Amino acid sequence: MAFESKKEKISKVLQEEIKDPKPQKKRGRKAGRPSGKTKFPYQFTLKPQNREKLDRIAEESGYSGASTFLDEWIEQYQE
Repeated sequence: MAFESKKEKISKVLQEEIKDPKPQKKRGRKAGRPSGKTKFPYQFTLKPQNREKLDRIAEESGYSGASTFLDEWIEQYQE
């Protein structure tokens, strides 16, 4: 019967040993990124009108998004 041959194939496959895949090379940092600097996700809440305003300010300033704009603004801030 066809069903029995499928059972045999399944049991044969289950008995096979899986070989370890080739170890992947450790990836270096992406080009253009300074070493030692990483970004971490951070969430905060804004009023809807303030979020819209932030998006407009970022767009008018030529940034791709509010997150990029805020990141650059904070880096340039003088304490």
